Amino acid sequence: MPDAAHHARAIARAAQHLRRGGLVAFPTETVYGLGADALNPDAVARVFAAKGRPSNNPLIVHVDGEAMAQTLVERWTSDARKLAAAFWPGPLSIVLPRNASVPDVVTGGGPNVAIRCPDHDLTRELIRAADRPLVGPSANKSGFVSPTAAEHVLREFPDALLLPAAIHAENSGDRTETPLDTILILDGGPCARGIESTVVRLPVSIGDHVVILRQGFVSADQIAATLGRSVEIATPNTTIREQPHEALESPGLLDRHYAPRTPAFRFPPEQWPDVLDQIIDLEAPDGLEARAAVLTLGSRSVPSPHIRIAMPTDPRQYAARLYAALREADEQGLAAIYIETPTQTPEPLWQAIADRVRRATVTLPTPPNA
Repeated sequence: MPDAAHHARAIARAAQHLRRGGLVAFPTETVYGLGADALNPDAVARVFAAKGRPSNNPLIVHVDGEAMAQTLVERWTSDARKLAAAFWPGPLSIVLPRNASVPDVVTGGGPNVAIRCPDHDLTRELIRAADRPLVGPSANKSGFVSPTAAEHVLREFPDALLLPAAIHAENSGDRTETPLDTILILDGGPCARGIESTVVRLPVSIGDHVVILRQGFVSADQIAATLGRSVEIATPNTTIREQPHEALESPGLLDRHYAPRTPAFRFPPEQWPDVLDQIIDLEAPDGLEARAAVLTLGSRSVPSPHIRIAMPTDPRQYAARLYAALREADEQGLAAIYIETPTQTPEPLWQAIADRVRRATVTLPTPPNA
């Protein structure tokens, strides 16, 4: 752990970089975010460029509490106050109509803005030091596996500087001004939860509904109990816009998302014999080994030379492990990754996990003789 002096210098240096329009990757309880001043259009544009992110895919704005959130919206409603009191800091993003202070680039040109207060002391300290709200999409190239550790971010952006390690190496602290095109990474250790926040759109007019746009750790039942009203969950075919130039309602809605670079397939437990047949006959493209990684639930045996990655059966532990396991498999130079999906369950967190797995994979190919 860094000593207090290096910790303070790291925060100060990162905050200064943000105020100048630079990018800082920061930890949250869900994943690492690629941060920029949310009120600086040029800084936000650098986030899109660094990630290669579609311009219609909106960003979540991170704040240190309700007071800062209220400066970003037309009206901070009673529903927003109730949810913030119940779940902030934490993995819940609240969607409301934005005010004129929020640049178009943040929302993809859409009328609403998603806001959350992360449950990570280091990042809330950074927001306070920078004295401005921060956008923070996952700190990785767009469409690929979200990072849950600082070293994951460094693999995505090899020229970035890791703080406070860079300060130790330089032994010069805050006297060093970081070039604007350099990404800083604030190392806050591994992320505790591991999948992205729930995103909920709140009603602003009579007849509007409370709608979960992206499922996460905070469930529809929890939100309904807090607000005393029913909550809808948007289905994939009602959240994706057909026209690519139109703003999406929430991040995390693209059909391919959270995906490893290695071809990845999902399968239910009853298809395990088909998976065994496929990996035994696996052929690899040039430069890759004819091996696969299999993320399994329970104690399945995977034949050599293939790799078994055992996944937890508890949904909270599974969520915390998923992205790291995908990255572990993706870095092996394999021909394929197979992910065993849990049996259908009403547990809301499993449903959120299933959403991430669905977007990261394709279904298992049907055997030719089936």
